[in-house]
Amino acid sequence: MSQRVTLSKKDSILYCFYDLSLPYANYDFFQFLQLAELHRKRHGHDKLSLVFTADTSAELGYSAQRDAVALNSQVMSNFLIPSCWLLPSCVNVAWLRSQEEVSVFFEQAESSVFPITYDPQVSVAQPTTKYSVYPDVTAAYLRGEEFSMFEEPEEYTKMISSYLLHQPEFRKIITVTFRGASDDPAVRAQIYQEWEEFLASLGAKEYRIIIIPDNYHNWHQSEFFSKYECCEIATINVLFRVALYRHAYLNMFIDSSCADSVRWTGASSLVFNQINRQVTSSLPWFRSILGVDFGNQLPMTLKNHVLVWGTQTKELIKSEFDKFTAEFPESPLGQVDGLAKHDTQSIRQQRLLCESVLNYISEKMSVLVEQEHIDTIKEIIRLDPDYAMPRYLLGLVAAQIDDFDNALQLFNDCIVLSNNERNPDFDKECHYLRAEIFEKLDESEQVLQEYLELSKKYPEDAEISGRLSILQKTISKI
Repeated sequence: MSQRVTLSKKDSILYCFYDLSLPYANYDFFQFLQLAELHRKRHGHDKLSLVFTADTSAELGYSAQRDAVALNSQVMSNFLIPSCWLLPSCVNVAWLRSQEEVSVFFEQAESSVFPITYDPQVSVAQPTTKYSVYPDVTAAYLRGEEFSMFEEPEEYTKMISSYLLHQPEFRKIITVTFRGASDDPAVRAQIYQEWEEFLASLGAKEYRIIIIPDNYHNWHQSEFFSKYECCEIATINVLFRVALYRHAYLNMFIDSSCADSVRWTGASSLVFNQINRQVTSSLPWFRSILGVDFGNQLPMTLKNHVLVWGTQTKELIKSEFDKFTAEFPESPLGQVDGLAKHDTQSIRQQRLLCESVLNYISEKMSVLVEQEHIDTIKEIIRLDPDYAMPRYLLGLVAAQIDDFDNALQLFNDCIVLSNNERNPDFDKECHYLRAEIFEKLDESEQVLQEYLELSKKYPEDAEISGRLSILQKTISKI
């Protein structure tokens, strides 16, 4: 158990603003929390202060429907606010309900703000800021940063010990967290049947099965829940839930969307239902946002956190369970430091990771270029040396700060790389950019050379031919 921090007058505090009018209240917050902690360590702050903001005249983001707003409020009260205390560095949590409060708090925070681009005035006037947390997490992994483990406060560890008081030492705890499974009752009933047949195959003397419905709605979906021990407090209290996860031998999730609460705890988990009808659970989404393909694991997670791909059948569930028990015959609790990460599992996945992060960073750099963006791009170049785009972005940054020598070299690298299949016709733009730099340096012969190279590859391009003709006439008069 990590020691909880206390606040002193000398401490440097990072104020982390989570604007509820932009993202809706969901499990992505656990990734935001990890990113806030990474930013704190990267910039040398001692403590974290979490600040939730939402104008009282508006509902929480996501939907105007009454049930959606109610669900947001439930997630806010039961999960988002309490989950801040999973980080030992957190010393304060505030929920600001008016724009005036937010403005005062923001001014007091001065420059110690995360996200670094957060501005309450801009957010209210033009709510376009994105908490696209997953590519940022991947970027931190590529940079080699150390992720923090989430732990419940000590009092919740004691509560779990009391809850499990009569648990025989030889009996292993299996938790199964259920969400809605499917809006289609027939599909949902089929999924529950597959799980019921699997759970029935587990010996009662060897395993204690604890069901955790993800929200109250699930309690009324099926008689399935009445057949097993259900932990109601874990449904409504994230700190108790995390404590239970960390003390269980294995945590199984019927749906991937609620598994973020376990990802950074070091607790063992099998996460099912990766692909479904939701856009954020489609294979293109996994590739472009998470940088993983079918069958891959998240590289930054420990090996006891397993994504299970494929249709949920009792055969698949049993097969994955058997694989896990063979690899981890004893509970990994207390052995997290010795567990390895999945890391990158193939060249293809490495490329997906790099492309996912670079696409995201290129959008962020259009607003503000941060040092961590530069560091990430350099790491992508090291990992994927045949990829021209990161050199191109770095070249643009170098040109903007008048570091012309580096810019020219980077654009030249891009031209060389444009001959491979990953970067077709990338050389045209880079020759143009090199020509612009030489124009700034008043080196007309070099400008001419760039256009001569372009005319060789694109002899029918009228724009290139016209510009080349003008340059040749201008230089001949000198």
